[in-house]
Amino acid sequence: MHKHLFTKGLIALSLLTACDLIPAGILPGASPQPSAVPTASPDSGAVLHPSASPEPTATPSSSASPGLTEAGLLLYLDMETSPIGYLYQGAAVEEKGVSASVEGKQGASWRFDGQGSFLKIPLDINPDQYPRLTFAAWARYEGPAESGGPFQVISHDDGGYDRSLGIDSRGADGVGWSSFAGSAAVLGSVPVQNGQWVFLASVYDQQAKTVTLYVNGVRKVAENAELGKGHPFLYIGSNPSHGEHFTGLIDEVRVYGRALSASEIEALQGAAPLAASPQPSPLASQEPVKFFDNGNILAVLNGAPCAPVVTTTRAYLLTEINNYHWNDAKGQAPPGQIGLRSSTGVIYGPWDVSTRPGQGGVPNAYWYAQPQIVLPAGSYTVTDSHPESWSYNAASSCSMSWLTGIPQ
Repeated sequence: MHKHLFTKGLIALSLLTACDLIPAGILPGASPQPSAVPTASPDSGAVLHPSASPEPTATPSSSASPGLTEAGLLLYLDMETSPIGYLYQGAAVEEKGVSASVEGKQGASWRFDGQGSFLKIPLDINPDQYPRLTFAAWARYEGPAESGGPFQVISHDDGGYDRSLGIDSRGADGVGWSSFAGSAAVLGSVPVQNGQWVFLASVYDQQAKTVTLYVNGVRKVAENAELGKGHPFLYIGSNPSHGEHFTGLIDEVRVYGRALSASEIEALQGAAPLAASPQPSPLASQEPVKFFDNGNILAVLNGAPCAPVVTTTRAYLLTEINNYHWNDAKGQAPPGQIGLRSSTGVIYGPWDVSTRPGQGGVPNAYWYAQPQIVLPAGSYTVTDSHPESWSYNAASSCSMSWLTGIPQ
C-alpha cells in the first residue's frame, strides 16, 4: 500500500460572434491609424491574413470511438480486437501483458494479468483540461479473493489520489470498488464479487467539488473533493505511478469530458456497444476543416471591444486555434496563451502559443496553439493573454480568430 498526498467535445454547424458590429470610426477614444493590411501570401515572403490562414495538415481521429456519437465522449474502447498494435490518434499505443479474450461482457474483452500489464492512452484528463469528467467500464475481477488492493481499472494517478477507478481497502466501508477523490482520499466502497461482471462509473465535478461512484446502480458521493494534477496520460488496468495492477477482464471503456447525470449512468449500464471496432474511425483520414473564422483582408486596429464567440452544433477534434496580433506592425512578444471558455464556465487551456511572422516579416503576429482535444458541441469564448494587442476591425467586430478541427 502506498501513501498518497492530499493535494491535487459534416452535418450541422452554426457559427456566430456574440458582438454587435462597431465601425472603427465610432469607437470610443481617438481613431488610431489603421495598420497595414495583411494580404500577402507565404509564397511572396509574407504570411497570409487571418481569413486565408495556412492550410492545416491532416490529424488523426482523437479516439477509437465510432465518430463520438455521444455528447462529450473522449474515448471509447470496445475491446473487440487485439490490444497488441492498438491505434490511438493513428499511432500504436504502449501496451504490456494485455491479451484478447472472448469472455467479454459484450462480445470480446481484454485480459489484464495483474503482473504488470497495462495499456497507456495519451489522453490528458487533468482537471484543468476537463473540470468535469466521467469514467465508465465493465470489469470482472479474477485476482485473490482476500486481497484488498489497490488495483486500478482506469487511472492517471501520480501520487495525490488523482482520478482513478478500481478496488481499494481505504474507503469508509472497507475493501471494495472505489474511486480516488483527491482531497477526499478514497471514495468507497462496494463489495467485490470475484469472477462477476460489474458496471463501474466515476463522475468528477471539480467545480462542485464532488466525486460520485456508481457500482451496478449503487451510488456513493464524496463532497469537498478537489482533484490535483495527475499524469497527462491514462492507464487502463494499472496505476501509472504505483503499479496496482488489475487482474481480470475489462470491457466497454468510456471516458467523457463532462459529468454524466445519474439517469445517463443508468442508461449507459444497459446500453448496447457502439457499432464500431476500436481501430481508428473513418474520420481519421479526414483533414481538418476551418469551423470558425472571423478574419478578413481589411486594415486592423488593436484593443477590440469583445472577444469572438464560437458556436458549433457538433464536436470537433480541435487541431489548431489562431489569434491575430498585428499590433501596429510590431507583433506581440513575448508570446502568451490562447484558451476557450464554454458558456457553462468550463475552461479549456489556456495553451502556450507558437508564432508565425505577419506581412513584411512582422514577428509574432500570428499566435497559434494545437491542443488536440475533443471540443464538445456548444458555445465558446476565445481568450487571449494579451487582448490589448489582439487585432480586429469593423468587419470582424470582435478580435480575430480562427479554429480548425476534425468533425467527430
